[in-house]
Amino acid sequence: MPAHPERLDHWRAALAGGAMPPGLTTSEARFAIYRNNVHHSLHEALRARFPALERLLGAECFRALSADFIAAHPPRSPVLHEWGDAMPGFVATLAPLAHLPYLADVARIELARGRAYHAADARPMPPEALLALAGDMARLQLVLVPAAEVLRLDTPGYQVWRRQQPEPPPSPVTWQGDAVFVSRRGVDQVLTRALDPAEAVFIEALRAGETCLAASRQAARLGAGFDPITVFSNLIRDGQIVAARLTGDTP
Repeated sequence: MPAHPERLDHWRAALAGGAMPPGLTTSEARFAIYRNNVHHSLHEALRARFPALERLLGAECFRALSADFIAAHPPRSPVLHEWGDAMPGFVATLAPLAHLPYLADVARIELARGRAYHAADARPMPPEALLALAGDMARLQLVLVPAAEVLRLDTPGYQVWRRQQPEPPPSPVTWQGDAVFVSRRGVDQVLTRALDPAEAVFIEALRAGETCLAASRQAARLGAGFDPITVFSNLIRDGQIVAARLTGDTP
């Protein structure tokens, strides 16, 4: 009998269209039905993970894309929400889609939204506790929820993604690289919003353990109009801060 890894290879090859795995007693026709059911389930999982990508490509084109992706990157785990991380790179290599470079960034946003939805729960600090510390920005360090991340995109991928949502903005797409904040508020509300370059630097610095003052100084290098209090207030409002402490060192 083949070893377990070898049997898995046989099954993956069979599901990709190869011969039936050795040892099966079913007919080729019945196995073909099973193969089709597996492919349909995987296709539906990709549709659920990349809805904006499907809307941009259209159902027929996305189905062809998903078939190629399933063949090139079959799931390695039964937990399908962990599958699909290779999609941005896969899309970026497809010559027929080379004239749509923002598609890979749309896929990155949708992957980040999935990560945020499934991230560990964390209880936000009470606003009054945070505001009590806000006067000492030089020593204040903040810890954000596990779901929080900043995406740096080379294309206007966020602007394109927004236009695939139920209430798209009326403004035209501006061709520039977008910065995006993706996180989760509460149990199931995924946040996805654009950041200006200074805001992105500020939040990245906080996530790296910098004090609020140090993060503000880094952000201010990109523009004198940066207001850390507004960003701080938005993080409190959205329940994004789970811990805060005052360092023992001053700048």
